[in-house]
Amino acid sequence: LPKLPSFWPGRLSSSTATPFVVATDSFSASFSADGLLTSVSVGGNTVPVGIAFVRYQEQAGGEQTGGAYIFQPRQAADRPAQPATYVRRESGVLCHYVTSAWAYVRHTVRLCNASRGGVRLSITNHVSVAEMNENDVDLAMRVTSSLASGDVFFTDLNSLQVAQRRRFADRLAPNFY
Repeated sequence: LPKLPSFWPGRLSSSTATPFVVATDSFSASFSADGLLTSVSVGGNTVPVGIAFVRYQEQAGGEQTGGAYIFQPRQAADRPAQPATYVRRESGVLCHYVTSAWAYVRHTVRLCNASRGGVRLSITNHVSVAEMNENDVDLAMRVTSSLASGDVFFTDLNSLQVAQRRRFADRLAPNFY
């Protein structure tokens, strides 16, 4: 691990082989040993969350194969079996970061104290598109939770706007954003 400057108010820790919790006075978040979010607790309420990366093999042949706007999987998703190559936790006064890396993606969860006692959670993924294209694979981050939202859910458009979406049970492609 890099040595932090003396003025740095946070802590940095490396991979652990066990699940861990990042907590402040107003929230806590539980993570798997691979650094994937497993639950979030705010004000005594805990919501289990499942995050997994899955791969879809692209359709072979035809004019329109997979790409930026065309999602046509050949079969059901499979989960890459390898564990994260590293998990890094950074804890500071304002924000906490948990970063995990695999051969194809770097996944970062940022938890920050927001104004008026709120909490802000954001997830960023940096994907190695070259590796995905070489193997004709589309990568997806699957999020599951116990929230009973029916077929309606919301996605962030640009950190300023939220869009209402509808889940389609009969088709797979329209459920990806």
